[in-house]
Amino acid sequence: MTSAAFAGGDLQVGHILNRGYAVFLKHPVQFVAVTAIAMLPFLVLFGDMYGKARGGQGHAPMAWFFLPYMYSLLPAVVAQAFVLYGAFHVARDKPVHAGDSLRIAWEHFIALIVLAVFQALAIGVGTVIFIIPGLFVAAMLFVSVPALIVEQLGPFTAMFRSAHLTTGHRWKTVGIFLALTVIGVVVGGVVELILGFGGRVLAAIGAWVWYSIWGAYYAVVVNVTYQELRQLEGGFDVEQVGSELDAHLAA
Repeated sequence: MTSAAFAGGDLQVGHILNRGYAVFLKHPVQFVAVTAIAMLPFLVLFGDMYGKARGGQGHAPMAWFFLPYMYSLLPAVVAQAFVLYGAFHVARDKPVHAGDSLRIAWEHFIALIVLAVFQALAIGVGTVIFIIPGLFVAAMLFVSVPALIVEQLGPFTAMFRSAHLTTGHRWKTVGIFLALTVIGVVVGGVVELILGFGGRVLAAIGAWVWYSIWGAYYAVVVNVTYQELRQLEGGFDVEQVGSELDAHLAA
């Protein structure tokens, strides 16, 4: 895929979401499959939350509001790592193999856990202070995972690198993050309402399936955003980066 596929001059929310959707549709089965693996802890988490809400020990609307945030902890970070290699393969018009994507993520698993924890803390503190700072922190750290893997950085350096890449594009990145979150909350709420009548297990499985699909798209958009930001920064070659990832796997 040539640089013509990238937006010129600035980050464009609609272009990013559309390009992410186009990449997702190239290999939806592989992307959803690897994301579903990352989402398995969410299946248990949602089942417990839903059971408490139905039993009067919690509040379903509040639970659904926080689901995307909880998803953005370890499962989302791992999913983004799983999807990264496939997203670069699509950009290079090459076939996607789920096994290679899993290997890339597994090699960075400890660093991804550390990154997820500190991302969650940073976004959580910003949200507690006020919603807007939380959104801006989420925007600053939006491409931390691809930065960590592609540029072989540590967790903290990757967070700073993401903050650097998003400088000058924060509002656009906030827009991308909000659009993805709204999609997740609205459709997730509908899934909960429909399948909730079938009981806790059915609702949990339905939520897991939906958040695996949505999470795969989310992860693709994160990686597409990273590629766009690197292109805007200058000196970025998708083919070269993809070849380096190939060489790393072959080593």
